[in-house]
Amino acid sequence: MEHGDGWPKAWRYFCRADGRWYRKWRNAGSRRIFSQLESRWVWEQANGLIPAGHEIHHRNGDATDNRIENLQLVTAAWHDNYHQRLREAHRWVNGVEERQCQRCREWKQLSEFHPRRGGTYQGYCKECAKAYLREWKRRRRAASAAGGTDVEIPK
Repeated sequence: MEHGDGWPKAWRYFCRADGRWYRKWRNAGSRRIFSQLESRWVWEQANGLIPAGHEIHHRNGDATDNRIENLQLVTAAWHDNYHQRLREAHRWVNGVEERQCQRCREWKQLSEFHPRRGGTYQGYCKECAKAYLREWKRRRRAASAAGGTDVEIPK
């Protein structure tokens, strides 16, 4: 069953839980109902199937704006890295990327952070990560000496 524009007839609905639009449809002669994110559905109607390891990115950042000109096919790794940088405090100073340490709140170059496997960086700078590990070990030793109960150690 097709719509007048050549696309399969699909019902559009908004999911309040995640704030996105979805499409539901039924293939001709089938009783099964399919459901998909509207952004993926729109992309596939215009460009064909999305290759494995790729995702759809909203260029303007609005996950409810599913116009084809706002959708971009990107690799999953690029997409994760891009949105991780949005969640973290990043900036560029004289061509050097910096981020803010989540512990000391100072801006430091990315070389001052331990990289994660996914291409992003740890939240604490190397100096704060060492200090945190020392404090954690101290708390664990104190808890072990106290018979396994958590012991609050003043900083």
